[in-house]
Amino acid sequence: MIAGPNGCGKSCVFDAIRLLKSIYGGYAPNEWHHFFAELQIDLNRPSDIRRLYRDSTKPIVITATIQLGDSEREYLAQNAEAVLEAVLWMEIGGVDPYQMRFARRANMSMQAQSQLPAVSQQLDARLPGFRTKLQESTQSISITLTPNSPQIVAVPNDVVAALFTTYDPGHLGVIEYHSASRTYQREALGGIDLNVQNFEDQRRQSTLYNWQNKYSNIKSELAATYLRGLIAKEADQDTSISNVNDTIQELFRQFLPDKTYLGVTPEAGGTVSFPVQLGSGEVHDINELSSGEKELVYGYLRLRNSAPKESMILIDEPELHLNPGMLRGLVTFYHQNLGRAQDNQLWLVTHSDALLRQAVSDSRLSVFHMSPLHALEGDLENQASKVVAEDDLEKATIAIVGDLASYKPSARVVILEGGGDSEFDVDLVSTLAPEFAKRVNLISGGDKRRVRDLYETLERSGDQLGARGRFFAVVDSDFDEASTTHAQFLTWGVYHIENFLLEPQFVRLAVNAALRQDRYESDDAVDLALRDSASKVLNRIVYEKVRDSASRRIASSIDIKGNKDTDDPVRAISGSVTATFDRLDSVRADLEESDSLKQVGDMARSGLQAALDSGTWRDIFPGRRVLTQFALDVFGQQVSYSTLRNLIIDKMEDAAFSPPKMQPTIERILGVGVDV
Repeated sequence: MIAGPNGCGKSCVFDAIRLLKSIYGGYAPNEWHHFFAELQIDLNRPSDIRRLYRDSTKPIVITATIQLGDSEREYLAQNAEAVLEAVLWMEIGGVDPYQMRFARRANMSMQAQSQLPAVSQQLDARLPGFRTKLQESTQSISITLTPNSPQIVAVPNDVVAALFTTYDPGHLGVIEYHSASRTYQREALGGIDLNVQNFEDQRRQSTLYNWQNKYSNIKSELAATYLRGLIAKEADQDTSISNVNDTIQELFRQFLPDKTYLGVTPEAGGTVSFPVQLGSGEVHDINELSSGEKELVYGYLRLRNSAPKESMILIDEPELHLNPGMLRGLVTFYHQNLGRAQDNQLWLVTHSDALLRQAVSDSRLSVFHMSPLHALEGDLENQASKVVAEDDLEKATIAIVGDLASYKPSARVVILEGGGDSEFDVDLVSTLAPEFAKRVNLISGGDKRRVRDLYETLERSGDQLGARGRFFAVVDSDFDEASTTHAQFLTWGVYHIENFLLEPQFVRLAVNAALRQDRYESDDAVDLALRDSASKVLNRIVYEKVRDSASRRIASSIDIKGNKDTDDPVRAISGSVTATFDRLDSVRADLEESDSLKQVGDMARSGLQAALDSGTWRDIFPGRRVLTQFALDVFGQQVSYSTLRNLIIDKMEDAAFSPPKMQPTIERILGVGVDV
């Protein structure tokens, strides 16, 4: 995610990527001409070319390193001759490889046939180098634009040229660009084209350019997808193509909960409709959605229907037309359904504070702030700097309301701890208990003391305003005794909320994802490794219990008081000061001479060891510390605790897993009536 002030060059990053791609290979001859036509630059006019340069005395150099997926390399290796031949026909003859694909060589034009020997000669000469180059783990490319010259010089790389020339989203990644100039027109359903090749050609021609046409014919696409699904079903073929309508319905449920998309509906007379039902039961056509609603539905449909995999998706201003309520969860939704599910990279340029706050607190996302170039004059630092969220973000009372557009006024308010990651508890509960999160207002209250204070303040206010039972707080169990006597101040029943992540099945999947290989043969092996990590933190837990016991005894001996109305306050408190020192002396003597602290330590060690033996350690050991030790044991310094933690959460989310031990607390919150 790239953010920064207007005019700093955020969108230029996308322009550079598009130009780089088009110079190395296009889905049509001279695709790079579209780039300059879009910018209204005539390459035959030096004055137009100079508009590209901030400093017309220096060249423009654009470089990139590309890492291909294993499946992409395998596809290119298996089809090396065909894909390289397509590059050569484009390079030597300016022939569209997609026309060649469906034409017999006997039907070639005379001009194309005359170039066949040159293509064959170059193919024989360059194919061995292509296969060798394909074995490299990364591919480096670079182009240079020189002032006052229309010539663009590219460092040769046939592998990247083949990758960028071959449009086959089912096997090779693409670069998909979505401009900030998105508009959604009303549309009448015309003829429905079921020709898959025509559909592919339309997508191919608007992948990077002609973006004005990206969002046209949405109804026709939906209808064609629906009909192709019916045909596939009757033919007993894969019907996954029809899942697009199901995905749109899920998008409505998440972002437009007051409306329901009923899907493509056959009508009398041989046509189809696209009804959307309101919460009141009324129905309107999908055309009647607002601009923001169309941005969500049509924008996502365009991305999902093209189904890119292992690709780069460039979206300029994803917040376009959207209010803050719709933005909540958008980044996570795109990450889940377009990023992780399809193994894509998502690049977003945004001005939205709401999107940035979501992204900066999620370690799975990278946020870069671009400074205006003039602010870096004379410095050698990067114009884009990575933004890292602070661990100790201050939480004000206004956080209770947060985003007014997404706040549910009549729902229960559940205050969770913040801790190191300011909203980690909220994010974890939202991910692993999504239905619960939709029914309540989850907020981060800071550390345990602040959660307690905030809860008690809100509960008193709720009683006075007739909203008894609306406010809840849930904290980690830790070592604390009962933190409050309030019935709705609850604990998760485990030491840390991270204890819910100590599930061997998902820890194993996370480790495999991080290492890209199977580290453990079974879940039982992971369980033993986790137990071993837990045993390594046992001594520290015992130490803390002994220290806390001594601290409590010392603190309880201090009691300074006296007559507040006296004119001699020193004399008034002197007696309690003396008594306090006497008690402290007594406590010191007892701690030094007796075995009381040793007994505390022995009892703690015995209980912890028994928990290790019985398997109950997952509840009473500090889960955050165990996972930190486990990450150190498995990865050394290569993978951090937070990365491992997020991978475990991802795997749990993929499996729709909700920790069983979380349920009693959730059910208690949902089961208590609210007196409003």
